[in-house]
Amino acid sequence: MLFNCAAVVHRGRLLGLIQLHAQQPAFFDEKVLETTETLAIQASIALTNARQVRAEQQQSESLRRRAETLE
Repeated sequence: MLFNCAAVVHRGRLLGLIQLHAQQPAFFDEKVLETTETLAIQASIALTNARQVRAEQQQSESLRRRAETLE
C-alpha cells in the first residue's frame, strides 16, 4: 500500500494532516500531490476561519452577558 501525507499548517503551526492511501502503483503523480497540497492549504484556511468565528461568538456572548448585568 502506498500513502501520501500533506501537513495542514497555519503560520507555522501544525493543525493536522491529510493522509491518502492507494493500492495502485504510481498513483501519486505530480497532479495528485499538487491537489493534496491545495486541499491542505484550503483546510488550513477553513480551520482558522472556523476558530476565529467561534472566538468571536464567545466574545459576543460574553459581552451580551455583561450588558445584561448593567441593565
